[in-house]
Amino acid sequence: MFGAAFLRPIFLETHIIRDQHRELQMQRNNQILKGLFIVFLLLLLFPVEGKVFQASNSFNCVEALRIADSFLWAWVNRDADPGLKLISKGLLSKLQNTKTEEWFRQYMIGLSNPHHSAFEIGPCKEVNPKRFIFPVTLYENCTGEPKALRYKSKIEIVQEGDSWRVDVLPLAADNQ
Repeated sequence: MFGAAFLRPIFLETHIIRDQHRELQMQRNNQILKGLFIVFLLLLLFPVEGKVFQASNSFNCVEALRIADSFLWAWVNRDADPGLKLISKGLLSKLQNTKTEEWFRQYMIGLSNPHHSAFEIGPCKEVNPKRFIFPVTLYENCTGEPKALRYKSKIEIVQEGDSWRVDVLPLAADNQ
């Protein structure tokens, strides 16, 4: 009897402390919910507006972008054959008159050092419905160097019949 009477106050204290803890947690959760609700209302009343590019998003622009991406992907992978298939007749004619196909292959394959690493393509600029220009940034890494070389340039894509082709090569270390 002495033991049970002695433990009863401890048992009651434990329940009181637990109940107080629960009440504090509920108050804290209510404060958090009120804060989130206020933020939600503020966002409804004052929506955040982002800056939107007004770039062309026509079907032709997207098709030209697809070709630019495929060509530059071949450049990064140092794969001349797919790149050669994507150049226009006009560019091929210029290359045959002033440079050789071997020069183009070297442009695509690059050197062992620096080597092609990555590219970025900027927003589409429509010259006319059959010609688009994209600003590009080409990156090349030198073995052992902490920073990549960066070349800002452009790539031009033209429509030839039903196909889109690269008409102007972007500048890189190989053709500066």
